[in-house]
Amino acid sequence: MIFFEGVSKHFQDGLSAVSNLSLNIEKGETLALLGRSGSGKTTIMKMINRLVEPSSGNVWVDGQDIMTTSPIDLRRKIGYSIQSIGLFPHLTVCENIGLAPKLQGWNVADIEERVDHLLALIGLEEVKMRYPHELSGGQKQRVGVARALGADPPIILMDEPFGALDPITRRELQEECQQLFSDLGKTVVFVTHDVFEAVLMGDRVALLDQGSLIQLSSPEELIENPHNEIAYQFIEHHRFQLSLLTQTLKKRLKLLQTKPQQDLGYKLTTRDSLIEALDLFKQTGQNSLPVFSGKNYYGILRKDVLLDEIIDLLMREKQEVAC
Repeated sequence: MIFFEGVSKHFQDGLSAVSNLSLNIEKGETLALLGRSGSGKTTIMKMINRLVEPSSGNVWVDGQDIMTTSPIDLRRKIGYSIQSIGLFPHLTVCENIGLAPKLQGWNVADIEERVDHLLALIGLEEVKMRYPHELSGGQKQRVGVARALGADPPIILMDEPFGALDPITRRELQEECQQLFSDLGKTVVFVTHDVFEAVLMGDRVALLDQGSLIQLSSPEELIENPHNEIAYQFIEHHRFQLSLLTQTLKKRLKLLQTKPQQDLGYKLTTRDSLIEALDLFKQTGQNSLPVFSGKNYYGILRKDVLLDEIIDLLMREKQEVAC
């Protein structure tokens, strides 16, 4: 879907932002670009839609070299969501979301249908006619994501979109967007400096340092097998917590008990991590919770079984550190 072939970027002030990058982003995956400030992650993302052009090498999007493609045509199939959101203050929510389809010549009925569909997906049908200044921070960011999806682009670029939000709202939006993009089959490039966010959002993580690709792997591989000292230093202080995020209930189905389905008003999904499961037990005060994948019921997870599993993981982590 997106392919970087020996790409470098040098700015006029002498800064080398990206060095000889080769990277393939598969159709339908979410790739998290992770790194500290100055690592080149935002420059890489901006080269995908030609907001920044490469100094050398080639960037291919959907089989086409971006430098042989009109920037306008290229950007029409790429949604863009950023931390500052950038909603137009003089337009209502529905007008903001419908702007890209309107610019692409969609008819009014199709635009209205698309806007209503997206507002339903993000759960904000009631704010349709409000202006940006009448929304909360979380609502603005949800509308920003919906606007990026407005013309149904196959590719979404997200540059630290949740960085300005409070921790609770940020976590909610991360989970919502993760599920949304998976359901819609979008190809997403997600820029972040937060290793927890990268592990949560990414199907794969590209760890960058000073313009170079340090490691490209699944979140599990990054945590369990950092390829070099730079990668290890990035995760070493949070390794146990990160491991809990990557261990989903789908990988721990052996923990579930087969019992008749119970309607407790709360449920876990097989996508939930062990730490997310523990959080829901704390929030609800329940001693057991049902686990689903979509509408399919898998069984019951008991709180004491989950705690035993987490303690077991902690003991293994301590043994590895001791070795």
